[in-house]
Amino acid sequence: MAEQVVERRFLARVEGEIGVVDVARDQLIAIPCHIIVRQRDECMAPAVTGFGIATGIAVMLMAFGPSVIFLYQKRLQQYNRKESPASG
Repeated sequence: MAEQVVERRFLARVEGEIGVVDVARDQLIAIPCHIIVRQRDECMAPAVTGFGIATGIAVMLMAFGPSVIFLYQKRLQQYNRKESPASG
């Protein structure tokens, strides 16, 4: 019983440290990229952005199947509930 408690504490500590490392790594990448992009004067969306979005959606549909459509439908219903005025 005591070994399980020690093991759970250890795993919780390791997971917490991994989370901190992930956030730190993400910030080390995101902040310089953000600074570089903010200094540009030209358009930040190249001509192939639409192709990239379409390809990403196609890969997502192939990977997860038609269930992705239900996720989009659920999200759209949430948006519609927020936008519609409350009747009462």
